[in-house]
Amino acid sequence: LFLFLVQPGFLATSFLSSARGETKAIGEGLLVAPHRLEFEGRIRSGIFNVVNKGPVNADYRIKFAPLLENDKGKNAKDWVRFSPRRFRLGPGEHQAIRVIARKPIDLAPGVYTARILIQAIPPAGKKVDEPTDKIKINLDIVYGISVPVIITHSP
Repeated sequence: LFLFLVQPGFLATSFLSSARGETKAIGEGLLVAPHRLEFEGRIRSGIFNVVNKGPVNADYRIKFAPLLENDKGKNAKDWVRFSPRRFRLGPGEHQAIRVIARKPIDLAPGVYTARILIQAIPPAGKKVDEPTDKIKINLDIVYGISVPVIITHSP
């Protein structure tokens, strides 16, 4: 398993010019708004929208993402819920995602954060049964966006 972190243009010109293969962008045109949800005081729910601005149908999944170094507060993923978890959007279609924070009764004052990842789901891969003496590289670039959910709790 190799992980390359380079610009897509570099991949297309360097790897694919010397090898046969293809590059596909999965979930291209993913748009999410707003870019963060903040719950303060009595606010315990919110909505963000996912829009498929791409040219083809796309399947998406939503799950928790690890917190980033610059995220503030303690991890709140144990009491943040969201729905739906999977959906399909055609070009130009949108889906509202509802997020609810169920704070524990004995929660200490402070800032708490969860990070929700909206990610395109790649289609099932094609199995190649024929042996070949040529190099072939297929790259699937999967788009995703993470949305921080910030909860400020004060008694």
